[in-house]
Amino acid sequence: MVNITLEEVPLGHSAQTSSRKRGANEQTATLQKRNKQLEEENKQLSLSLDELDSQHNLAMQNVLELKTELQEKLSAVTTSYEALKKEHADKFINSELEMARLKKQLDSTMQQQKGLESENQQLQMQVTNYEAEVKKSIEDMADLQALLDKKTQDNVELIEKVKSAGRLADKSADQLMELQQRVDQLTKELEDAKQVKEKKTSESSTSSMGKHSDDEFIVVRDGDANSSGPATPPTKEELKDKIVQLENRVSELTLENGSLALKLQDSEMEKQLALTVMRENVQELRTRCEETDTALKLAREELEEQQENLESLKEKAAEAVIAQQQLKALAEEKGKIETEILNMKENLQNVLELEKRLLFSESEKETLQIELQRVRATQERITELESKVQNLIVENQQLRLNAEAETETQNYSAELAERIKSLNEENETLRAEIESIAHSKFSEAIAEEKQEITDLDADDDEPLTVDKIKELLSSHIKSKLTGEMEEACRAVQERITRTVNEMERKISRLSEELLDLQDSKLVWDHEKKTLEADISQYILQCDELMKNNEILLNELENYKRNKLETIQEHNEQSVMDLEAELEEASKMNETLEQEYVEQKEKNEELEREKQTLTEQLRAAQTQCEELRSAEKELKIQLETLEIEKGNMLFELNEQKSLDSKQTDDDVLLKSAEEKCQNLESQLAHLSKDHADLVAALQTQKTALQEAIMKREEAEKCLLEKDMLIKRLDENLKEDLSSEMQKKLDNLTSLNHELKQDLLAKDIVLESQKKKLLQAQANLNVSDGKVHELEELVAEKEKALETSRILLDESGKAKDELSEKLRQQKVNLEQLKQLKQEKETLLNEFEELKKKCEAHSDELKALQESAVTSTSNDASAITRIAQLEAELLATVELQKSVATLNYEKNEMIKALQQKHAENMQYYTEIQRLQGILQQQQLQTTQATTCAKCTTHESTLSDLRKELEKQQDQIKFLKEKSDILTTNLLTEQTNQRLVKQEKTEVEEQNAAIRKDLERLREHLLEIEDLHTQETVEMQRELEETKAKMVALQDDVAKSSNAYTSAR
Repeated sequence: MVNITLEEVPLGHSAQTSSRKRGANEQTATLQKRNKQLEEENKQLSLSLDELDSQHNLAMQNVLELKTELQEKLSAVTTSYEALKKEHADKFINSELEMARLKKQLDSTMQQQKGLESENQQLQMQVTNYEAEVKKSIEDMADLQALLDKKTQDNVELIEKVKSAGRLADKSADQLMELQQRVDQLTKELEDAKQVKEKKTSESSTSSMGKHSDDEFIVVRDGDANSSGPATPPTKEELKDKIVQLENRVSELTLENGSLALKLQDSEMEKQLALTVMRENVQELRTRCEETDTALKLAREELEEQQENLESLKEKAAEAVIAQQQLKALAEEKGKIETEILNMKENLQNVLELEKRLLFSESEKETLQIELQRVRATQERITELESKVQNLIVENQQLRLNAEAETETQNYSAELAERIKSLNEENETLRAEIESIAHSKFSEAIAEEKQEITDLDADDDEPLTVDKIKELLSSHIKSKLTGEMEEACRAVQERITRTVNEMERKISRLSEELLDLQDSKLVWDHEKKTLEADISQYILQCDELMKNNEILLNELENYKRNKLETIQEHNEQSVMDLEAELEEASKMNETLEQEYVEQKEKNEELEREKQTLTEQLRAAQTQCEELRSAEKELKIQLETLEIEKGNMLFELNEQKSLDSKQTDDDVLLKSAEEKCQNLESQLAHLSKDHADLVAALQTQKTALQEAIMKREEAEKCLLEKDMLIKRLDENLKEDLSSEMQKKLDNLTSLNHELKQDLLAKDIVLESQKKKLLQAQANLNVSDGKVHELEELVAEKEKALETSRILLDESGKAKDELSEKLRQQKVNLEQLKQLKQEKETLLNEFEELKKKCEAHSDELKALQESAVTSTSNDASAITRIAQLEAELLATVELQKSVATLNYEKNEMIKALQQKHAENMQYYTEIQRLQGILQQQQLQTTQATTCAKCTTHESTLSDLRKELEKQQDQIKFLKEKSDILTTNLLTEQTNQRLVKQEKTEVEEQNAAIRKDLERLREHLLEIEDLHTQETVEMQRELEETKAKMVALQDDVAKSSNAYTSAR
């Protein structure tokens, strides 16, 4: 029996070593496969890096080509600019020489004109003398012509009265037709309202929900018919009041129709009376004409005598005409000189246009610079991609390390299993040895007892003493105690093996649950990202809605600005204009209603998305509850494990108290204690993992709460926008209703004004008759004032020429202002681009902030994990490299932000300069307006003449142009105010960006400090790790030596035992 047990021990050890070698070979094979896979991945990553390098090189070549093209364009522009400068200088010199020559010609012509004017004055004195003589001869003729003129004027007035009465009749008929059409429309609307009211009363008995919908329908129909303001459903009393108002309106219109019909009848009666009067006046005129014919014959004889005197005067007048022709020729030369001056001005304008082209080329240069900046941004993105590739490489390395760690854990578990097997085998060997020892002792005891018995048999004379009996009993009790101890040891060993197996099962189950929790965490992170993306989309949609609301507000302001103009007096087409504006307003209502419907549809879509988000949140909450329940179960399992640990420690203590006598069982207790320590370390790792999971769950809870808050904010924004849309609709409807009421008031006022005009025209006709009589008396006086009026006309012509020059200057100023406005628009577009770039930079800053926070959390985690695990040092170093790369990226972004701020400040300075120039132009325009007003006052103070009508028309045109320019000036003022507000807002935004920049710099400084501290800590850990590895190698060598010595001792003992056997 002993020989068999001693030979089985080395055979089991060799089997264990062979199994270990097989496991190690399998692990090395799997590791080699994993290494091959990782090498292939590294090759693919290197290929992708090469492709990125090639793309980067191509981008750089494109940038260099663009740079060369830009340099060539700049050189061409500079050469063209210098050539244009030279041409401009030459033209300017030539123009100055021509101006000097023209000034000399003007001086000579002015002197000639003065001489001609003196001669003309002498001739005019002679003409006045001759005219005095002619007046005396004409006075007799004037009386006869006065009678003829009176009669002819009476006839003309009567004809005009008849025509005016016919026109009034036609107008009144047209107005009656229009009023009848209006009455028909109102009656139709009343019938529609009554039908709607009947429908409402019939459907109110069916259901309360039907009432609400019918009320809304009635409100919509009333809003479409009357364009009322608020969209709230009216009550029955309000509808009744509206119906009563409409009926009153119909009655008023019918009364007005009746009054107009009476007026038409009166006008027809007046027309008939006027015809009878006309006939009587014609007969009287015929009699008077016969009398005047006789008087004319006598006058002709006298005229023939006077014509002979006039012929001599005509010769003198011919000489005066020749002098006037010479003056006209001088005026034509003057006009030619003015045309030449205008040509010069056009040349100057061409030069200005060339300068504009240069400015445009500069703007193109700026755009190309912006494109270069974009190319730089693409390069930065390429660098970011490279950093991402490096991150992927680092993650690959981390995966390798994780795989190695998993293999190590598997090796560790395999070693534990092998240790357990070795311990079981040692237990079995110990049991066999104990049984063999007990059997040998028992056989020896039996032999001794046999010998004693034989001795007793031999020595019958010796009696059985008490001492002998005690010795026999003690030996028997010892044998029984050894059996009981063996049974107790067996029970303890079985319990230990059971607890170890159960602990291993629990550990495996907990590891599986940890993997499941990690998977669920990844799922949660993915869902969190999707929720954040949805929230960002909602924010973008909200921004679009805000922009649409701003566009609607701007349209409202433009509509308010472009309201209906006041209706002028004596305007026949005012009613048609009002109808056209009503149609435009109805079209605007339709377009606004369509936009309202579209916004409603968008809101419904947003509500649907909101419902989907709420469902997702509910699902997430359910998952959170499941995770909480799993967490509670893990806590319960941990408590049970701790209880079992206490039981195990209690049993170990009992085992120690029981096995204090046995030296062989101490080895088993030490192994059990080591297993317990391993289990405690595993429990500690599990508790840490549990804490990490709890922290991750808390972060997910906070993220979910933030998502819920964002969703609530989005809902609030949507509600606010709905309220804004409703308010805008109400305001639009109120404005339209007020405008319709104004239009109706204007129509009524027009009717009253037409009535008053008819009365005023009758009064004016009577006053004109009186004025004609006075005018005939004043004709004789006006002949003497003709010469004075001609002089005044000449002065007015000069004043008009000066005013035209001023208008030309104002037009040029206007053109310059328009050009400046265009430049300002270009600047505004550039500002918008800068704003967009600023928003992108702010987004990048926020992302960097988030990354910095994440990195700080990761740094803290690295600090915590650096103490426990040294295998993650390589991943920490790579992470530090990533952080350094991201810090460099933040520095580059800060540089780009600084450059953009510098460009923004330059743009603000340029806008301020342009604003100052606009103010200067505005002051100059005001000065020109003052001069024009003074000239207009001077022209109004002058007396009327034959050419005053043409001059008045030109003055009215000039006034209209001035009003247009004033409107444009007001518009420019508003634009300048808007620009100032935009500048202030941009300055505030810039301040906020600077504050954020300082905060980011502070965070970067803190991160750098943490990085330096981590580097020092990692270096210390590496030193400790190297020391520990050296010590472990020494201990391994020592243990190997001890194992060799023990094997030698066992071999010697086995040989000695066999030799002794």
